[in-house]
Amino acid sequence: MATQTLISHPLLTRWNIVNRTLLREMIAGFLLVAIFAQIVIPFHPIPLTGQTLAVVLVGMLAHRNSAASALTLYATLAAFGAPILSGGTSGIGASFGFVLGFIGAAYAVAHLAQRGLSGWRAIAVPAIGLAIPYIPGLIWLTGFLSLNGRFSFSTLLETGITPFLIGDASKLLIASIFALLISEKQAHQS
Repeated sequence: MATQTLISHPLLTRWNIVNRTLLREMIAGFLLVAIFAQIVIPFHPIPLTGQTLAVVLVGMLAHRNSAASALTLYATLAAFGAPILSGGTSGIGASFGFVLGFIGAAYAVAHLAQRGLSGWRAIAVPAIGLAIPYIPGLIWLTGFLSLNGRFSFSTLLETGITPFLIGDASKLLIASIFALLISEKQAHQS
């Protein structure tokens, strides 16, 4: 009777392959967001960065667990001082709630992208991914402004929403084009 080691067991081998793929996707997603965060286009009052665009792209390209893990790693390293946020900054500041929102955004985009990115989904899926970070971002910013005695609804709009609308519209256009390209490539592979 031959003995079979755990390493050669078919289930364990499949598990290792899947986990290695997820790990590669996670690291690639983390690197993509960290690199895109350094792309800064001067704009008034807030510069445009590639950070949120990268979050949506990671969601469209990776498995949902890999995408969420990549952004969890990104947020954790940034919180502990790695200079990977936009402009080479780090730490937990007024905008860190948006960074936390990237985790849910990447997961949601990845989950929705599994159902396809053709037609109206090419716009809807990236739009959802760009919108999700606003929820924890604005909650966090409200707390930050309140602690500093500067909270008002107009201040929240001026600092947390209005400056990002033009940038998010351009990122939505880029992400939608990318989604259509992914959809087209998937259709040709089928």
